[in-house]
Amino acid sequence: MITITHPTVAPIDLGDDLSLCADEFPITLSAPSNYSTYNWSNGATTPSINIEQGGTYVAVANYSCGTSIDTVMIEKLYPPNDILMIGDDRYNCENQQLTTVTLGISATLPNYLWSNGATTPTISVSEPDTYWLRSDFACGSLIDSITLRGCPPNYDYSILVPSAFSPNNDGVNDEIAILFHNITFLKWGIYDRWGRQVFEAENAEQVWDGKYQGSQLPIGVYMYKIEYLTPILEEKKVKYGNIILIR
Repeated sequence: MITITHPTVAPIDLGDDLSLCADEFPITLSAPSNYSTYNWSNGATTPSINIEQGGTYVAVANYSCGTSIDTVMIEKLYPPNDILMIGDDRYNCENQQLTTVTLGISATLPNYLWSNGATTPTISVSEPDTYWLRSDFACGSLIDSITLRGCPPNYDYSILVPSAFSPNNDGVNDEIAILFHNITFLKWGIYDRWGRQVFEAENAEQVWDGKYQGSQLPIGVYMYKIEYLTPILEEKKVKYGNIILIR
């Protein structure tokens, strides 16, 4: 009696396709050790290989009675290389009152988590505090923070413009001037009801006597425009109002 036996070996099983973070490499792919020859798609001829990069890997192994083959795809994922910026630290204040600030970024993120628990792309806040935004990726996170400082000390300021004056040379209210506190004055101008500029000054101490090009202007309502910088923040502001010229 002749007994014929067929050698049996376990089939190659490289596992399921994988997506791995870059810091998990290198990884090892292995075929069973009882094959006679091995041929990998990267040129290796050993039962196992160490890989540093993502890609599709094929293993072909031969034994005396056949061949086994398997394929696996490995995806190499990297941490996000963008920079998340939600703005510089700032005062959120106007005339000693807290202002509401909308925080967020223009880019689209996979997810959002704010320090106050919100999961929306933007938040509106007014309380002085440090707020951070984090977005989690498959292999890392982006995070940035901003501090709202509320109202700084000595931020109060004021601008006072008389509502009327009478340039009739009687020595009382013949000129109009502006009074201000804690601002950086830029310039101011006065306009008639047709929008013609009848006065302009870059010196806050310069007054208007009710004349234009040396001639007295008629009784009426004139508009003023004052440009200035706020204290500390130095935000450019414009103040409008009306002046009544009487005689």
